[in-house]
Order: sequence, then structure tokens, then C-alpha cells
Amino acid sequence: MDLNHKFKHLHSGIISLTRETSYAQKERRLKLRNLLKLCANQLDVERVSVWNLTEDNQAICCELLFIKSTTEYQSDLILYKEDHPSYFNAIEQTKLIDAFDAQTDTRTKEFTESYLIPLNIKAMLDAPIFTNGVFKGVLCLEHVGSIRHWDIAELSFAASVADAISLMNEHEAWLKAHQQVEMLEKFDVLTGLESRQFFQQRITRDISRTQRRNCFSSLYVIGIDYFTQVNDLYGAATADTILKAIGEKFNKIAKAYDCALSRIHGDTFALWMPVMLYPGDLNKVVEAIQKELQQPIYLDKQQQFDISCTIGIASDINGDELIDPIRAAEIALKRAKEIERGGYQLFSQSWLEALLEDQNIEKEILSAFDKRQFIPFYQPIICSETGTVKGVEALVRWQHPTQGMVPPFKFLPLISKLGLMNRLGSVMLEAACRDYQRLTEQATTIQWISVNLASEQLYDVNLANEILALLNQYHVPACGLELEIVEELISQDSDIVRNQLEALSNLGVKLSIDDFGTGYSSLSRLKHLPVSKIKIDKTFVDGLPDSYDDQCIVNSIIGLAKGMNLQLVAEGVEVSPQLEWLRQNGVDYFQGYLFSKPLAIDDLLSYLNLNNLQLAVNEQPYKLKLEKNILFIYIKGHVSSDAVLTMFEDITSLVAPILGQSWATVVDVTQWYPGTLELQNAVIKNASVLLEGGLNREAYIVGDSEIANYQIKLMTPCAAGYKREQFNHKQQALAWLKLEGFSLD
Repeated sequence: MDLNHKFKHLHSGIISLTRETSYAQKERRLKLRNLLKLCANQLDVERVSVWNLTEDNQAICCELLFIKSTTEYQSDLILYKEDHPSYFNAIEQTKLIDAFDAQTDTRTKEFTESYLIPLNIKAMLDAPIFTNGVFKGVLCLEHVGSIRHWDIAELSFAASVADAISLMNEHEAWLKAHQQVEMLEKFDVLTGLESRQFFQQRITRDISRTQRRNCFSSLYVIGIDYFTQVNDLYGAATADTILKAIGEKFNKIAKAYDCALSRIHGDTFALWMPVMLYPGDLNKVVEAIQKELQQPIYLDKQQQFDISCTIGIASDINGDELIDPIRAAEIALKRAKEIERGGYQLFSQSWLEALLEDQNIEKEILSAFDKRQFIPFYQPIICSETGTVKGVEALVRWQHPTQGMVPPFKFLPLISKLGLMNRLGSVMLEAACRDYQRLTEQATTIQWISVNLASEQLYDVNLANEILALLNQYHVPACGLELEIVEELISQDSDIVRNQLEALSNLGVKLSIDDFGTGYSSLSRLKHLPVSKIKIDKTFVDGLPDSYDDQCIVNSIIGLAKGMNLQLVAEGVEVSPQLEWLRQNGVDYFQGYLFSKPLAIDDLLSYLNLNNLQLAVNEQPYKLKLEKNILFIYIKGHVSSDAVLTMFEDITSLVAPILGQSWATVVDVTQWYPGTLELQNAVIKNASVLLEGGLNREAYIVGDSEIANYQIKLMTPCAAGYKREQFNHKQQALAWLKLEGFSLD
């Protein structure tokens, strides 16, 4: 058979197999069996197998092996990279391995003693398998008994089978991701209970059925009393554990009374009883809920939590039609809380006016999206070093046709309840990119626009693609967009969130943590996230500079940021003493009403043209003096990164006569204020040049600022023979240098 006919014959086999309807419907293992058997028969090889790369990329495991002579299938073999480096190197280069004499071929001979000789394998043909363009496995064909020269038709056939498996992998990966998204839409991530959206769909479906039956229906919305105090006192992790325990308690009731159960938001749960035969059952369920919560929740032997709840009920036992039962029960819950915590209220039709008002607002919100009434206002972010506006934060406002500009606290909760936060986020992202383009055309000082991300957006698998499309559409550099995520989101150990942040970071978009210090994020988790900036929450800035507690908290955040090489933004700066304290402690940027309220884009452009805040900076914040082989450096007050660069130029010029010799410095920083991250990085970069010029001892005279002293340690260079010490007085510093061989005598 000539090559053309052979090529057609081989490929017709795989085309016929993969196009069969029954093949597409088979599970993965049966598909692989068919493919491997086809390979063995078409190419007349004894052994055909599929191997998968392990998660650590250090081995391949045999998922399935077909042996032609016995028609057996095997699995679970494993080959390690450290034992077969040549083979792994060859296959990872995405090339076919066509070893006609496998026992002597440099790519495969590592298998000879342990694998090839015992099985009498003489020739091998291996093709790489990919998932989304990444090497993930191998299709291996093994010929026994004699060496074999593989022709071009056989190579092409093996590659096609490997591609078929690659497509199978990609389809399965897509299905898995799609199923995860569906799970997130249907179920609450924390408790595993039904989500509000899925729960609402269930209720709507059940009502249409029960209307044809002679029975009642009831919905119980259960609010946990004073639960925010648990979160504040014990942290998000403990609060989440308690919520899961409460969900388990309610699940017992749901099973006992044949109810559906949901965590509709935060600390609020709901039980839906679609079929209630007797009106008296309504009170029985209430009693069961209250009785179940009377039992304390124990997290360990030392921690006991007593939980109570308030209940709002929507039911048709009085002959009233159930209209939007969740909202009706929520109104009843609100009324019950106003009367007495721990009680319950049954929704009354007299409250329908309030319900209809909410529904009208919902309609207005939906209309506002269509009419582009949600717009961004921008609050300037001021650079500590220069006083110029370097960035802005986009804050949503509702431009209502009759009520004027509506602040976000009045409509964001409703948008969240309606499940429209993702849509609102998309509106804000596009507006920010469009306005960035306009700010750039006006040659402003703006370097980036910050946009807040909602949790719903982080769980959207299309987010990275959406942002990339907007950046391209409006010609915005990736560094021109900064995405803010609240600390609570990174406190969740979620692969989806972690992967989403990695995908966004890979675009070049900057990420920052908003309201830092209010959540309970793990520092180890923060360390491994692609974050470049943290924002100090306004609640800690409010008490500055007088509150000792707020000083301690903010100093801790500043120290953390300096150590992790993160920039800092202080939110809610409203008075000059706050600004000065934050500058003296090395905060990089400021935001607040001291500088400007949030502005519409036209007002922002006017503000940028008229305002160029000049923050106090010393014209000459340092003095230099060289005596013999000791350079004295005195640094005072605020120092900009530009001043640091000038200082290093002056130092290089001053020590020119002793360059190449060993020399030392005495650096007096008792009156220096901690610097920005830009200054910190500038010092680290330029200090290494001085080390090459002979600097090998430094004595620092330090003051009382813990942040300043910590930042000095962070800026200390590392080099063989170099030493640095800190002292409180100049004479101590000189005495140490004398012992080290540097003296003014």
C-alpha cells in the first residue's frame, strides 16, 4: 500500500470512530478503550497506552494500556522524570518521539533495563497530549519483537489520535468548569445550601403546582440575631463555622417537615414548605426552629455560642395569594425585629404597599441599567511624595431622573438581592476604561483608575476575557486599570478566587485589597496572591493622630506593607493632622474629603486643571560630610525618591577620592520620616553601587520610630563582608567603627 492510500486508510478509521453517535455519548474510559484498540489494530502494534502528567510535573501515570495479543486493559503504572530525564525533555518539547530502535535511541534507552527488555519492546512511537495548549500527557505505541521504521502516515495517525485525546481532555475541562459555575449559581459556597436565585426558582415552580391542590404553602425567613457581633468579636472564620453549624441544624428541620432550605444572604436562612395540609403546622415549624437553636453550638470544649433567631413568615393559610413570598417574608422579618428579637411575624396584606414599593424600585433599577443611569464618580488619590493626583477611584452613583443623584447605600443592597452586581460591575469597568481614554487625551497626571470588584464578578469565568476586551477597545494599558477586592474575599480559601486573581494579574492589571484591616485574611494567603497595593480602611484613619489603638493598628499595616513590598493608600483622610501623621509614617497615597469629594468626569477634569496640591518637602533633606574614610550622612523630615537619587549622586561624587578603598558611613536618621515604597526601592537599588565602591560598614543612629527603624532594616543591602549596626548615639557608632578599623584619629 503506497503512503497516500495508507494515510487515507488510517485516518478514515479514526474519523469513523469519533463521528459515531454512540462514541460521543460514552464515558471517558470507554472512549479511550476504543481509541487504543483502534491504534493497535490499525498500526499492528502490541501495546498502546495513554499516560497523564502528574500535578507536580515530575512523573507520568498510565491511565490505560491495551495489550493486543491478550486484549487486556491495564493501568496504574508510573514513570518518574528523575529516572528518565532524556525522555521527559524530548516529549516536553512537544515533539513526536519516533524511536525505530528504542533500546539504543538516546530519548528512550533509559527504559531499556527496567522496561523495554523485560517486555521485548523494540520500537516506540510517542505523541504528546495537550490541554488548553499545555503539555499534559503522552500517547505511547510500543512494537515488540523487532525494530520498526515509522513512516509519515503512521506518524500523522499517532498525532491525530493524540489530538483526539487532547480534544477530549479540553471538553472535559470545559464541562468541569461549567459544572462548577452552575454549582455556584445553585448552591451557597459556604454552607452548601441552595442559593437565593435557585431557591426562588424552586418556589415559583412549586407555587404553580400547589395552586391546583387543596393545601397551603409557607415560607420562613430566619434572621440570626446580632450575628454581626459574632463576626466582629471572633472573626470571619469563626462566624463562617457557626453559620455552617446553623445550616446543619436547619437541615434537620427541613428533612423532618419536607422543606427546601436556603441561605438567602449573610446570616439569613429560609425554609420553604410547599405542601402544608393543616394551618396548625405553621406554628409547629416555628417551634421546631426555635427549639433547635436553643441548643448551644460548640466549636470546641472551651467555646460555646448561644444563638437565637427572629422569623418572618409568608403563607396563604388566611386565603391570601402568595405574591413574591421571599420578599413578603423579609418584610415580615423586618417587622418582627422592630417589635422584639426572638419572635416571629406572619406577613399581612396590609404590608403589601411596602412590598410593591420595593418592586417598583426594582423595576426602576432594571430601567436604570437600560438607560445608562448608573455612572461613575471619581475620587482623587494623591501621591505622598509630589502632591499630584496619580489615580482615582471609581464610585458608582445613580443619576435618577426625578430624585437626582442617589448615593450607593440606597440602591446597592437591592442590586445585590436582585443578583445584578455582576452587571453593575461590567457597567463600571467599561465606564472607567472609556473615561481613562479621555483623561489620557487631556494629558492629565492620572496613571490609573481603581474599580471595585464584587464577589459575583470574581466568580465569573469570563471576567478576564471581558477586561481584556475593554482594554483593547479603549486602548487602555493594563497598568491603567486597578481592581480593588475586599479583604473578606481573600480570606476564603477558594481555588476559583485564586485562579481568577492570577488570570487578572497575568493581563498586567494591578490588584489592591480594599478596606484592609477590617477582615481576617491569612497573611500566608496574602503573601501568595498577586496583590501590589493595600488600602487602609477609613475606620482606622478616623482616630488618627490621637487614638493610640488606631496608631498601633495602622503602624502594623504599614510595617506589613513595607515588608511585603506593597504600596499603601490611606482612605478617608479628612483633616490635616491625619495627613501629616500618615506622611510621617511612610504612607504612599492619600484619598479623602481633605482633597476632594467624588467628582463626575467633567468636574474631575476641571479639578485636575485647577489643583496641584503641594505637600511640604524639604528642599535639602540631607547633609553629607566626609572625614578620612568615614562619610557622615544626616537625613531629616520627608525625603522623596527623587531626593534620594540626588543624594546618591552627591555621595558618589564626594567619596570619589576613596573609591576602591574600604570606607564606612555614619547615618543619622533620628529626625527622618519613613519613606514611600518608591523611596525604599530606590535606596535598595543604589546602595548596591556603593558596596561595589568599597563601602563595607554602616552605623545608623536611629530614633524612636519603629516603622522607620524597620524600613531601614528592609533597605539594608546583602553582600559579603558588609556589616550594619544601629545605635542611639553618635559616640556609640564611632566606637563600633573604631573596633571595625575605621577611626577619625
